[in-house]
Amino acid sequence: MTSIKDKEVTPSGFILYQNFPNPFNPSTNITFRIASPSRVKIRIYNSLGRFIAKIYDKQTLAGSHNVKYSPDNLSSGVYYYQIQVDNHVVSKTMILLK
Repeated sequence: MTSIKDKEVTPSGFILYQNFPNPFNPSTNITFRIASPSRVKIRIYNSLGRFIAKIYDKQTLAGSHNVKYSPDNLSSGVYYYQIQVDNHVVSKTMILLK
């Protein structure tokens, strides 16, 4: 019998996990892992690609990190969260239900 482990590997040395819970109300957690100390930025965009907020912008140590996001002024809908680590960018979708 062969077993397969689900493992995300990226050539850029970081992983962005799906936010939890999703859909969310009133807040959600965004978790990421980086392989080496790096400048990390997390931004939120609406479904039209318009910038909504910068929720994280720090020099960050290697390892797993969690950022809580609690939007007060957004309506229900689909949003995107984007992580930038050095020159690499990854985005994922999240849904806000009010």
